[in-house]
Amino acid sequence: MLTITIDRTSLGLLPLTINDTTGSTYTLMPGFDVGIASVENTIVESQRRDGGTLTSSRRKVTAISGEIRVDGGNPDGLKLAIATLAEALGQFSYTVTVAEGTNPTTYTCMPADWKRTFDQVEMRINRDLVTVTIPRQP
Repeated sequence: MLTITIDRTSLGLLPLTINDTTGSTYTLMPGFDVGIASVENTIVESQRRDGGTLTSSRRKVTAISGEIRVDGGNPDGLKLAIATLAEALGQFSYTVTVAEGTNPTTYTCMPADWKRTFDQVEMRINRDLVTVTIPRQP
């Protein structure tokens, strides 16, 4: 089971928990990716000596990304649920805790990019998909 928890302390609200279990307001869709940190190394080589010297190394910003199904129950509930998610994802700095099984990991995140699909079939049953990309520190 995959669960992400978005801290909303800066908004004066309780954390927003989203998991891959159906039947809740927010559901992580299959293929949700928590991102793999990559490393950028700088190596200086000499024309007169074998090998090289590592001069710098840094881990790049990566992203948590995927789709979240939002189930509002009714049209007003859908609008409110999407607004709540957008507010949580729009914070300037916040933490996201990702739990896969029994090993939770917390990341410091930046404002996310998100987009609604506006799927007419899903909206008729008061649901919609939101695609998110949350930049996170390594």
